[in-house]
Amino acid sequence: MPRRPYMRRWCVVVVAVLTAGEEQQCKEALFAIHWTHIPKAGGTAMANLARRVACGQNPGLARVGPEKMEIATHEAGWLNPCCVPSLCLSEISCFASSSTCPFVQGIGRHTSSMTQLVDMACCSREWYDRTGVSFYRSAFRPAPSDSDLELAGIWREGDAWKASTARAQGLLSRLRSHLSWPMESRVAFFARMGVTLAELDARADETGLYARDVISRPRVAQIWHNFTTTTTTSRPAGTPPDDDTRGPMRRATDNMGACHRAAQAIHAEAVDEQIFAAAAAAKATTTTTTTQGRRRPPMPLNQARRSRPCCGAQSPGANSMTLFRMPFTRLASAYYYRGHSPNSDNYNLRPGVFRPAVPRKGDDTPYARFSFRDFVELPEYQNIFVKLFGDSHGCRDARRCDRRPACAVLAECHAYRNATLEDRHLVAAFKAIERHAFVGLLEAYNASTKLAMRVFGLEPAPDGRDFEAARSSYSLERQCSGALALRLDPHACRGAFFHNALDFRLYEKVHRLFCARLGLSGLLDEDPEVRAELRKADLCGEHDFSDVDFVCGRLARDKAKLDRLWRVCPPRNTRTWAWGFGDDDDGG
Repeated sequence: MPRRPYMRRWCVVVVAVLTAGEEQQCKEALFAIHWTHIPKAGGTAMANLARRVACGQNPGLARVGPEKMEIATHEAGWLNPCCVPSLCLSEISCFASSSTCPFVQGIGRHTSSMTQLVDMACCSREWYDRTGVSFYRSAFRPAPSDSDLELAGIWREGDAWKASTARAQGLLSRLRSHLSWPMESRVAFFARMGVTLAELDARADETGLYARDVISRPRVAQIWHNFTTTTTTSRPAGTPPDDDTRGPMRRATDNMGACHRAAQAIHAEAVDEQIFAAAAAAKATTTTTTTQGRRRPPMPLNQARRSRPCCGAQSPGANSMTLFRMPFTRLASAYYYRGHSPNSDNYNLRPGVFRPAVPRKGDDTPYARFSFRDFVELPEYQNIFVKLFGDSHGCRDARRCDRRPACAVLAECHAYRNATLEDRHLVAAFKAIERHAFVGLLEAYNASTKLAMRVFGLEPAPDGRDFEAARSSYSLERQCSGALALRLDPHACRGAFFHNALDFRLYEKVHRLFCARLGLSGLLDEDPEVRAELRKADLCGEHDFSDVDFVCGRLARDKAKLDRLWRVCPPRNTRTWAWGFGDDDDGG
């Protein structure tokens, strides 16, 4: 299947002349997704589509049939875990790369590094080798035992399993995943990805796979020998042999660093847009270095092209995807969602001030209750779009890693942090977004899904799951819904706008980019459902989402509906939502 048949209409392509052998190597190279997960913007749902992209773009890791397993009873199944619907390998979270798909970066992390526009397009294999350990450890272990299920509060009613807690639901998901992605397929996958037989045996002994007769040692050896000889997704030229004296993690780190340096030399312009947009990073380039704290000199361009011939044939951002949401509705959703506000802090932003999402044993701190106005006035939660895409190297850890290959893969900044942002960060953010192969809007989720499918050459899933916009929201299903009331409150909207003006300006730019790409794809002309969805959301017309009077003024028309929502809620809840926003208050 041809890769990214439509994307190149808007990406700048770096032409590279490849030999026949190099061209074949590039076709077989691993394709991983650079996914920037914006908090509360529908990214969890769209990440499922990113997993399907990681499935379709790696045809050499698609299905495995019974003839390859050499047993007649084994049904054809998925080798690539990203192809398995609803896969969940961890009882802790089913919404993370380490528990669902190792070829999509950053699911659920809410961090970003725009240097990955270049690194992921050129270094997918090296990135997987450097980061795939957590997925391997989650996947290569037995299913929960009967005693595990009983202790977790799981019981069977007829043919169905029942669970009483969130952890129990996680264990059930892990149990079901052993049916959808069986252990033999897992052995084959890890053999294909370069895990040695000795490593598989050691992990099987450690987790009790052999002791519990989940799979036998001879069977693992048989599958490993069948799948380890293939060249598909092989390591690129220049990778040191496996018998060198370094350990596997040190080797993976060095390989990632070498690829990072080569990619940054080949695509220096795209790198400079991000790293050197900020004064701190620009100043840092004047220093001399080593990997222990001083900077290494850039790799010569000819050497970079020889060591990574496929990199020059890729466009920065060719592997990059993200999904945006109108800033005000995103903020209203985040305020009520567990872990994303000072009333439920999952990221330890201000210890002792913000209430932890998971209460600590013995913690009797009298935490204050933050209103929505308090929330939007906190700098940690402001303008997160511009932080993620225009200041992704602005945090301390990322600045330490700028152009230092040993830690480049870890050079990420979180969306929730304090940052001093200016117009130049907005400019850098939009340049990064323009380079993304796919950018969608939650307000036009189905149109976004259709655009992504056209970009990456996918067909809709037969069960229709591609068009499920999000997980259900309990707060919106209740009769008294603070989140829904906030979305209709023009005064709360103006307050949010005042403190997030850069994000509203960026959203308008992204909105216009999205509309232009829909037009280029032909979807605007061909699909009446796309046009209807856009009209309903006031998208791709004359409306300007950087205009506060349009964004918030239209909410005044829904005053009667807002009043009904207020009336069905207790006065205490009403004060919690709107405290500080008066009829004549613009939030300033």
